[in-house]
Amino acid sequence: MNENARPIGLIPGDPNLLIRAEQLDLLMRQSSRAAYTGVLMALLLAAILWGHVSHFIITLWVIAVIITGLSRLALYVSYGTRAPTVNQVPRWEAAYLAALMLYFAVWGFGGVLLLPDSEPLYQTVICYFLIGMAGSAISVFSANRLALVSSTFLVLAPVIAWLYLQGQPLQLGMALGGTAFLLSSLYAARILSVSLQQNLEMKHELLSAKREGDELTTALESALSAAHEASNAKTRFLASASHDLRQPIHSLSMLSSALSMRALDDKSQKIAEGINQSIDTLSHQLDALLDISKLDAGVVPVELADLDLYQLLVNLQVEMSTLAKIVAIDITLDCPQPCPVHSDPVLLERILRNLLSNAIAHNQSCNVVLTATIGAFSCVLVVQDSGKGIDPAVQDKIFEEFYQLENSTRDRSKGLGLGLAITRRLQALLDLDMQFESAPGQGTRFGFTLPVARSLPASQDFGEESLDGLQGLRVLVVDDETSVRDGMGHVLEELGCESRVAATAADALATLAVWEPQIVLADYRLAEHATGIDLIARVRREIAELPAYLVTGDVNTTQVEEAKARNIAILHKPVSLNTLRGALIDVLQR
Repeated sequence: MNENARPIGLIPGDPNLLIRAEQLDLLMRQSSRAAYTGVLMALLLAAILWGHVSHFIITLWVIAVIITGLSRLALYVSYGTRAPTVNQVPRWEAAYLAALMLYFAVWGFGGVLLLPDSEPLYQTVICYFLIGMAGSAISVFSANRLALVSSTFLVLAPVIAWLYLQGQPLQLGMALGGTAFLLSSLYAARILSVSLQQNLEMKHELLSAKREGDELTTALESALSAAHEASNAKTRFLASASHDLRQPIHSLSMLSSALSMRALDDKSQKIAEGINQSIDTLSHQLDALLDISKLDAGVVPVELADLDLYQLLVNLQVEMSTLAKIVAIDITLDCPQPCPVHSDPVLLERILRNLLSNAIAHNQSCNVVLTATIGAFSCVLVVQDSGKGIDPAVQDKIFEEFYQLENSTRDRSKGLGLGLAITRRLQALLDLDMQFESAPGQGTRFGFTLPVARSLPASQDFGEESLDGLQGLRVLVVDDETSVRDGMGHVLEELGCESRVAATAADALATLAVWEPQIVLADYRLAEHATGIDLIARVRREIAELPAYLVTGDVNTTQVEEAKARNIAILHKPVSLNTLRGALIDVLQR
């Protein structure tokens, strides 16, 4: 058997049994060397005593040593061949101890048989050999206390007892020396055995801890893999759901906008306005649901830039004032001009729009103040209303999904209750320090701290006079859905544009042969596995630097980055009339 082999491995199970198995393994591996050495020492002692002790006695003793030594070797070979299991340890321990005790009993009682016929000098030699055997047992059998004690005791106790019985000074002196050695050996055996026992226990504790750590690591890796796969699946679902849900809404929005721009009687105009209002509500609710899902999935990119906070606040003030006036709310602005800050303009605007929408939805006849105080390194932005305030008992709940104050009937015109939940996530995403204070009858205050920017991008002013320039603007629309192409065509016609529509990339390229557009509006997902990004790149090979917009309902950040890298602007479905008009005006201003 290979001496480095471990037939009884470190297998999970009873820790005490595992330690005993390790001890037995050590004893077995050391037994082969000890047995060989013991036989050689017996032959050497026989050679020394051959002319001074009965040949019969010494021959009989040597044979007994050889036989018991061979039995130990046979047990060792059997142990290695059979590779016993941990549960078989007690049986193998008993067999080993029996063979060991028999072997050392032959040595100890053999010494008693050899001593009477020997002269004092040879009696001393015999005692030295026996003490040597006992000394070697300490190092060989320290793995097992019972084996160590029994071997030491059996090899020395019979000789010591015989020496005491002789009553002679020399023999008494040798007996006392042997007794001292036996006691010191037993003490040393105890120390060695306890130390080894503790080391083995510590080893198995460490191995057990390692196994548990490995199992925990494996479990964590599996959990992380599952979470990663779930995240990827969620991202794929969001991309698909966003596209599939936005497509019909986008088509409906275009058709409704085209209808509302026509000359209608009063009743028809009210119906058209109602349709537009319902589409806006549906679009906003879909945006909220997808936004909260995208934020939780971690697929919302942060694009930090220098921006003029004053201009952003002015735009929001103008946008929200119409709704605010309906409930007698006055939105005022207290902000230096310009007010350069560094943040993501889209996400920051979404936060402020959510807060303003919330203030308008839950208050009447009050003031909402947008205040910005700029310092050397930071800007403090505050959105504060003088409305009814929020009860402290529910202040923690208002940031939960779908929680709404004073909307027990679930009036969908008041939204889904996701505005503040989205605000909280966006605030964390932008790493903004947000303060929130409210008290019944004293209004509500939200505060943010923004880093100050060192410069501002050049501003663009799209005046009303730019609207007339849309007349005759040549627009190529590429989308694989008929309803979207029809809706976009109708709206562009009402805006005075000259448009062409194409269902596939091949149709769009064929159109270029007979007609040159000034702008391309292409869906991301096209037929035959083509993409709007690839199509725009091919069109630009025919018409260099042609303005283009990728019109998409997907939420995949990869395509956003790819479009940006190719200088392609993005319009997210559903596209409102004002957004489309602004994009076309932007083209004219370039």
